[in-house]
Amino acid sequence: MSIAPSSFRRRIRRASSMEGPQSFWGRLLETISRSEVLVRLGLCLLAAFFLLVLLRGWSQPFAFRLGSVAPRGVVARVAFEKPDLARTRAAQQRATSQVRVVYSQDRSPLVRIRDGLKNRVAEIAAAETLAGVSRAAWLEFAPETAAVLERLPIPAPGTVAKPAEVPIAPDPPDFSMQEEPEDKGTPSSLGPNMLGSSKTQSEQENDSRKEDAPVTEDIGLANDVIRAQAQPKVDSETASEDQAKHVKPSVTEFSREKLQAEQAFTAFRNAVATKEKLLEFNKAIDRAFAPLESQGVLEKIQHGIDEGSQTEIDVHPLGNVTEMIRVQVAEVLLGEAKIRFKATLTDELGPGPLTDRVFMWIDPRLTGSLEVDSEATAKAKSEAVEETPEQFIRYSAGDLLAPAGVEITSEQLTLLKLEHEESLSQQPVGESFGRAASLFGLFVAMFTLAGFYLHLHHRDVMVDLGHIATLLVLVVATMAACVFASGDSWHAEILPLLVFAMTVAIAYDEDLALLLVAEVALVLVVGVGQGLADYITLTAAAAATIFWMGRIRSRSKLIYVGLWAGAVAMTTQIGANLLEEHPLDFYLLFEAARTGVWTLLAGFLMTGLLPFVEKTFGVLTDLSLLEIGDVAHPLLQELVRRAPGTYNHS
Repeated sequence: MSIAPSSFRRRIRRASSMEGPQSFWGRLLETISRSEVLVRLGLCLLAAFFLLVLLRGWSQPFAFRLGSVAPRGVVARVAFEKPDLARTRAAQQRATSQVRVVYSQDRSPLVRIRDGLKNRVAEIAAAETLAGVSRAAWLEFAPETAAVLERLPIPAPGTVAKPAEVPIAPDPPDFSMQEEPEDKGTPSSLGPNMLGSSKTQSEQENDSRKEDAPVTEDIGLANDVIRAQAQPKVDSETASEDQAKHVKPSVTEFSREKLQAEQAFTAFRNAVATKEKLLEFNKAIDRAFAPLESQGVLEKIQHGIDEGSQTEIDVHPLGNVTEMIRVQVAEVLLGEAKIRFKATLTDELGPGPLTDRVFMWIDPRLTGSLEVDSEATAKAKSEAVEETPEQFIRYSAGDLLAPAGVEITSEQLTLLKLEHEESLSQQPVGESFGRAASLFGLFVAMFTLAGFYLHLHHRDVMVDLGHIATLLVLVVATMAACVFASGDSWHAEILPLLVFAMTVAIAYDEDLALLLVAEVALVLVVGVGQGLADYITLTAAAAATIFWMGRIRSRSKLIYVGLWAGAVAMTTQIGANLLEEHPLDFYLLFEAARTGVWTLLAGFLMTGLLPFVEKTFGVLTDLSLLEIGDVAHPLLQELVRRAPGTYNHS
C-alpha cells in the first residue's frame, strides 16, 4: 500500500520541529552568551585584574616576619650581598681624610710686594748720588747706612748733584832724593816733602787754608781722608800740631762708613741705572714671583690631620674655582717658599749684593696668601664620599640565614629580605608568568564559587547588577586595606577583614558573609605570603564575629561581639602557631594579644559605621527599628496627629 505524498510531507515537518533536551554545558553557554551575564563576567575579570596587580601576583611574596619561627631553618637560595655599613663608613672616612683640602689664593698681597719692589728700585735708579737718593727707599734696602744718611745734607730742590769721584792716592814720595831740612820746625818746608806732591808752595798754602776751614760733611770729605791716609809716616817731632787739631778721629771713621755706603749705593744703582737694565730687572722680578703667584704662600697649614691630606692641597685663585692646581704643602709653606724664592731670585739676578738686598727687602713683607676654602673643600669631600664604593658582605647559595626553631631577629630579617629581592631579580620570566596565571585562576575560582552560591540562594542579588558591583568593590577595597595593614609595624590585616564580614552580614546574609570572608582570607594569605596558622586565625575570628552578631538591638552589641571574637582570635592564633612548632614565648603571646585588640577595635569601628552601612545598602537593623518605634519619634508623633485611630490600632 502506497503512502500518499501529502501525508508523508506532514510527518517530516512534524519530526523536524521536535528538539531534544539541552545539556548542562549547552545551557551554561547559552546563559553566558547573554549580554547582562557578559557584563557581570567582565566586572569579575576586572576585579581579578586589580587584585592581581595589588598583590603583585607575578612575584613570590616575602613570607617572614619579625619574631616568626622557621621550623626547618632558612638557607639562601641564591648568592647575594649585604651592604656593610661599618666598612663603608670607614672607607668614606679614609676617603675624606685623604681629600686634598682646597685653598683659595689672594694674589693681591704678592702683587703689591712685587710692584712695590719695582717702584722702590725705580726711585733708587733715578738718583745719581747717595745724597740725592730717597732716604726712605734706600734705607729699606740698606738699613746699615742710616747713620751716614743722617749726617749727609739733603740737596736743595732742583740741585743736580754730581756723583762723587773716587779719590786717587798720590804716588809714594822718594825720600832718597830729599835733603834734610834746615829747620825741622818750619812747616812750609815739611808739607811739600812729606806729601811728595809737585804742587807749588802757593798751592799748598791754599790747600792748607782749605784744611783750616771748618769741616763741612760734604761729598768731598772722603778725598781729604784718603789724602791724609796716603801721607808717609814721619817722626812725631816733625808732625804739625795744627794739622792734628784739624783732623778729628770721628771724621776718619765716618768717612770710611760714607765711602762704604757710596760704594754700596753705586753697585746697587749700576745694576738698574739704565732703562734697559731696569726693564731686565723688572722682568727678572716677574719671573721670580711667578711661582709664588701661581701656587701661593702658606704661612702655616690650616687644617687638621683628620680633615684632609697633609702632603698636598688644591689651590685656586680667589673667586675662580675652575683654575684648580695641585700643590705640595712643603713647597708653599712660608719658610720653604722663602728659600725657593731666594734660589729663584739668585738664578734670575745672579749672586751678589743686589740679590741679597732685594731679598732682604722682600723677606719681612712676604706673608701667607692662602686661606682654606671651606665650601669647595666640603664639596670635594662630598664627591669623595659619593665616589667611595659601597662595601658588602657576600653570601653564597646554601648559607644559613635563619636557624631552625629560633625567632627571626631584625638582622636576620634584613638578610632574608635581601635574599628575597635578589631571588626576585633572578626569577625567570616563565616562572613569573606561571605564578601570575595561577593566582588569576584562584581569583576566577573564587568568583565562580560565589557566583554559583548567589545563583542558588540569592538570585535577587545575582539579578541586580548594582549589588554585584557593590560586592566586587567591597572585596577589592578590603583586600587593599588588608595589604596596607599587614606591614611589620601593624599586623592589623584582621581589622578590615572583620569590618568587611560584619558589613556583608548586615547588608545581605550571614552565610554569604562566611563564604566571602573565607575566600578573601584565602586570597590574602596566599597573596602576602602568610601561612596556614594565619588563615585559621582570620577565618575563626570572622566566623565568631558573624555568629555572635545576630540581631543588633543595642549600640553595645557590636562592642561585645568584638570582645568575644577577640578572645576567639587570641586562642586560635596561639593554638595554630603551636601546631606549626612555634614556641610558646613572649612574642607569640604579644602577637595574640595584638590580634585580640584589633578584633575589639573592629567592633568599635563597626558601631560608628553602622548608620552609614544602613543608608548605603538600604537596610534597617533592629536597633534602627526600635528607634523608629519610640513614641517620641517624629514619625509616630506625625501619625498620632494625622491618624490617631490607626496609631491606636497599631
